[in-house]
Amino acid sequence: VTQEVIAAAEKLGRPPATESVNATTELQFGVAPIHLELDPQGVLQGKVWYRLVWTDERLKWDKADLGGKIDALHVDVSDIWNPDTALYNRNKGSVMFQTALPGQTCKALIYPDGKVLHVPDNDIEAICRDLDLSDFWGEQSC
Repeated sequence: VTQEVIAAAEKLGRPPATESVNATTELQFGVAPIHLELDPQGVLQGKVWYRLVWTDERLKWDKADLGGKIDALHVDVSDIWNPDTALYNRNKGSVMFQTALPGQTCKALIYPDGKVLHVPDNDIEAICRDLDLSDFWGEQSC
């Protein structure tokens, strides 16, 4: 079933909501920090988990085809379309988003309704312009 679902979707094309060329894809995005460090120059570095959720109608599947016992398919995220994301205030040259490090694979879950859940870990590096070093451990705006 997994191979049939993936084969039905075009990996390079954005999921269409309709036949309209101007269709949009809604993306839910969240960040859960694992470790963060802020240096005196205002560069925030850390390791985070992203939580990305979107729906791709082309990835819908029938739970009954699997005896009703499987709630989600685990797939390599490189086999399906996934959204381009970028950190607006990233440090020059830092990579915002990698689906997997070289030599590793990163999985996504596909639910019967076509909803995709992808939770990769990633290194971030962002610039905090208005750094307040009078309270280094306090709240900062980055």
